Amino acid sequence: MNETFMLPRSQSTLAPDIDWVFNFILWLSIAFFVAIVIAMVYFVIRYRGKGAERAGLTPHIPKLEAFWTLSPLVLLAFLFHSGWVVYLRSVVVPDGALEVNV
Repeated sequence: MNETFMLPRSQSTLAPDIDWVFNFILWLSIAFFVAIVIAMVYFVIRYRGKGAERAGLTPHIPKLEAFWTLSPLVLLAFLFHSGWVVYLRSVVVPDGALEVNV
C-alpha cells in the first residue's frame, strides 16, 4: 500500500488517483505560497516608504492582464478535469466488487 503525506494508508483501488490529485494541489499551494511570500518580502524591502511620495498612474497592459486571467483559468480547468476523472472512476463499480446488503 502507498503511504502519502497527511493521508492514511490506501485501502481502496481509487486511493492512488485521489492521493495524486490531493498531493498535486498540496504542493502547488505550497509553491505558490512560498513564491508569493518571497515576492512580498522583496517588494516590502525594495519599496519601503520614503517620505510622502505619491504613486503615479499604472499603465494598462492588456497582454499581462490576459496572462494573469487566463493562466489561473487553465490551471483550474486542469484541476477540475483531474478531480472529475477520479470522480467518474469512483462511481463505476469495478468488476469483481463484493456487494454488501445491510
